[in-house]
Amino acid sequence: MILEITNWSVALVPVLVMLMMFIWLDVFKLMTTWETLGLLALGGITAIIAYPVSGVFLDQLPLGYSNYSRFAAPWVEELIKGLAIVGLFYFNRIGFKLDAVISGFAIGAGFSVIENIVYLTRFPDLAPSTWMVRGLGTAVMHGTAVAVLAATAHEFAERENRGTAIDFNFNLAWFVPGYLAAVAIHTAFNQFPDQPIYPLIATLAIAPFLIMGMFRFGAVEAQKWLSNEREVHRVALEAWQSGGYPADDSGRKIAALVARSDPATGEKIR
Repeated sequence: MILEITNWSVALVPVLVMLMMFIWLDVFKLMTTWETLGLLALGGITAIIAYPVSGVFLDQLPLGYSNYSRFAAPWVEELIKGLAIVGLFYFNRIGFKLDAVISGFAIGAGFSVIENIVYLTRFPDLAPSTWMVRGLGTAVMHGTAVAVLAATAHEFAERENRGTAIDFNFNLAWFVPGYLAAVAIHTAFNQFPDQPIYPLIATLAIAPFLIMGMFRFGAVEAQKWLSNEREVHRVALEAWQSGGYPADDSGRKIAALVARSDPATGEKIR
């Protein structure tokens, strides 16, 4: 019983602890508990979808389990996880890049939790070292890969829509570079099936710093955006207080509407 509890804890807990740490480090506190749980559940759904899909490909492709895991599985699994990120962007549920990083890691964490539960149930007699590799290595890799995909997509989306947020134009091309990066991370991790300690060490050495780097970049970017917005609002407020209208599109439209109205209506509009 103690060994079983240990195996389940080592396989499932580390990635969730890391997710909580990233949320704690978010200076803007963008994610609520329910949003985080929803993202974990979304990641779990992608794992439930991926399991039979991978089974079909494994049966149809003449690769064998090892080659499939090393060269085909990353493309299939990252595509399915990536569709969850595509959905978040499509429904405009991603704001700052910090949102993207945390959302991506949470989806990857949810994926890994369900995947490891499946393996824990099917192979309960595997050694604790196996679950250590899956909990500290594979799970963190899944979270990091999706976080990279989401952050990269956010960067491309932001470049296109920075000045035209009102004309948001969703584009699947935003996700291609991040998807390729996620596949590359996943593929590199899977290249050592007989020596899993190497990708485990590499993941623990690289993934936290990579996530923290994206956090830092996202925080600086968000602070800069907020500072610019604050200045725009300050200038607009001064214009209103002086009896004029802001020198932007909305201000000019309001001024034109007032000009077409009678004095009483114009005052109400102001």
